[in-house]
Amino acid sequence: YYNGDFRQWLQPKILPNGNVIDDNVKIKLSRKIVNKGNYFLFGKGLNWQIDVENPTAIETALQNVWGNQETQNAFLSELGINGGVTGSYFIQIVSKNNQLKLKNLDPTWIFQTVDSGDDEEVIEYDMRFVQFGEVHRIRHLKKQNRLWEYLKERLDKNKWVVVEPAKEWPFEWPFIVSGKNLPNPNSVYGSSDLEDADLND
Repeated sequence: YYNGDFRQWLQPKILPNGNVIDDNVKIKLSRKIVNKGNYFLFGKGLNWQIDVENPTAIETALQNVWGNQETQNAFLSELGINGGVTGSYFIQIVSKNNQLKLKNLDPTWIFQTVDSGDDEEVIEYDMRFVQFGEVHRIRHLKKQNRLWEYLKERLDKNKWVVVEPAKEWPFEWPFIVSGKNLPNPNSVYGSSDLEDADLND
């Protein structure tokens, strides 16, 4: 719906010369709703309170992770669109060449498992992707000692096969950060802005 993929009531006409006349008028109402909320949050940019003149080690690290103000606001805006459309957003913390970087993940490929005693405490992230025509996943699991581990698996004939064995993530926090777009009680997933998205149909 956000991308304008909704029902067309009128059949396009094909003329004898091969030209197509399509009388359907497409107004992307869902896009307007999500973009308006996103503009409210991030349209004017955020003020980052970093002392550029005399930066501390933490401020320098934050600046290296987030980049300049343009990249910060572009990242947050895309994150807001993901949250507005699907109800939740996911950020991956990536370490590349000894530099930390933030990656905006596609929420439709992330699955969460919650603690049976706390429906807001995530104990496993299942991040799926297609590589060389095959479905893979990285499972990021919370261990007993509060640390996390991750392993890579490949889907082979309806079962998951380990491709890379488990490695320890040396922090008490996971390398995926998730959040809700709108409040949704008793669920780890948030609510989308598009509860009435089928209005376009």
